[in-house]
Amino acid sequence: MPFSLAYQLTQNCPFNCGICNTYINSTQTMLPFSTLTKVILKLKDKGLKRFTITGGEPLLYKDMVFELLDFLNKNNIRTCLSTTGLYLKKDSIHELNKYLDHLMISYPHVNYKLWENHFGIVNGITLKLFNVVNFLIDYLKNTQINLEVVTVLNRLNINDISIIGNKLLELNKNIFWKIEAYYSNGKNKDLYNLYEIFDFEYYRIEEQITKEFSGKFRSIYFSNRNIFESKDYLIAPNGDIIRTSNNKYSDPIGNIMKDFNVEFPMTRNWNDYEKYFRNW
Repeated sequence: MPFSLAYQLTQNCPFNCGICNTYINSTQTMLPFSTLTKVILKLKDKGLKRFTITGGEPLLYKDMVFELLDFLNKNNIRTCLSTTGLYLKKDSIHELNKYLDHLMISYPHVNYKLWENHFGIVNGITLKLFNVVNFLIDYLKNTQINLEVVTVLNRLNINDISIIGNKLLELNKNIFWKIEAYYSNGKNKDLYNLYEIFDFEYYRIEEQITKEFSGKFRSIYFSNRNIFESKDYLIAPNGDIIRTSNNKYSDPIGNIMKDFNVEFPMTRNWNDYEKYFRNW
C-alpha cells in the first residue's frame, strides 16, 4: 500500500493546456463525499499517510475540497492540493492555512503571452490566472503552507529557465521548485512535436539550474520523463486506480470501491518523500 495517493476529484477544467497530461477516461462520475471519506479511513488503516486532491481543476468544487481537506486534517492525514490557483483568494488561503500542508501550482513562464500558449486563450481568464499565480507565490510566504511550484520544461520555455528561476526567487524563495520534463501523455498526448525536448537538452538544463540556483530555494528537484516505472498512483473520479508506465497511463489495476486488497507493484516509501519535504 502506498503511503501517498492522489484523488482526481474531477477531469473538468476551465483551461485547455497544450502540455496537459491529465488522465482522461469516459467515466467522470464523482464519488459521493460520504463514500469517499469511508474509503479514505479504510486506506488509512492500511498505511495511508498523505492524500492529494487533484483534477482537472478541483476548486470548481470548492466546498467539497475544503470539506475533504478538513476531514483529512482531523484524521491526521497529510494534505496536498494541486490546482491552477485561479479560484484562490485571500480568504480562501486563510481558510486553507488551517488544514492544508502542501499546495502545488504551475508556473510556466514570466511572459504572459507564453501562458496563453501553455493554458490556452480562454475567455480572458488566462491573464487573470497569470496575475493570481504571481500574487499567490508571493502571498503564501506568510502562511504555513508548503508551496511547490512546478515548471514543465518544454520547447517554449527551455531557453528562459534562468529568467523563470530569478522571477520565482523574487516572489518567494521559500518554495519547492520542481522542474518536470514534458512528456506526451494524457489529455493532449498528440501535441508532443510542439513541446517535447531531447534528453540531452533536459540534462543540460538540470546542470544549469543546479549550478545557478542551488541553495537559493528551499528545495529544487527534477522529474525526468525517463523514469519509466512510476511509484505514484492516481484514483480516478469513479474509483479506478491508475499508474504511469512507460510514460503512458495504465489500464486500471483495480477499483478502490470494489477491492481494498489491490496489489500496488511499486510504491514510494515515506523516507523517499521526506528527503524533499524535510520538515515533515
